[in-house]
Amino acid sequence: MGTTKPPAPDLASALDRARVAGAKLGAVTDKLNRSLEEIETELANLNLGVTAKVRMEVVQFEHYDVIRNIRFGKFNQEWRLLYESGPEDDEENWSSGPLLNASREIRLLAIDHLPALIEELVRTAETEISTVTAKVNEVESLARLVKMGVPR
Repeated sequence: MGTTKPPAPDLASALDRARVAGAKLGAVTDKLNRSLEEIETELANLNLGVTAKVRMEVVQFEHYDVIRNIRFGKFNQEWRLLYESGPEDDEENWSSGPLLNASREIRLLAIDHLPALIEELVRTAETEISTVTAKVNEVESLARLVKMGVPR
């Protein structure tokens, strides 16, 4: 008995479906990007002035682990949502860039971590308020001492 070939797929039908799928995927990806841009803008408009990051995942390779983070911070003088990754023990070999320039896979992964990033941004800002307030009190006390000690 000979082997029989499976029926050939309908190539024309597959190409038609591919065209439709490509158009739909492009449209929904554009919508995803607009939503991420909106979040990025609104976070920048909060004027928190702090950077925060959240680990998204650890990808294990044979001899090392790669960390993938989402971060909100300055990039080319603008506050941006950023994606960064690199070997766990070698931050000098990390790469980072705007999340909107990352692969769709990374952008989708980042969405799951945005609430935690926002919470971390707020927590970081609140800690910074406490730190700055304490230093303001110190410098004001020092200024009073200096002023009292200056002969007129």
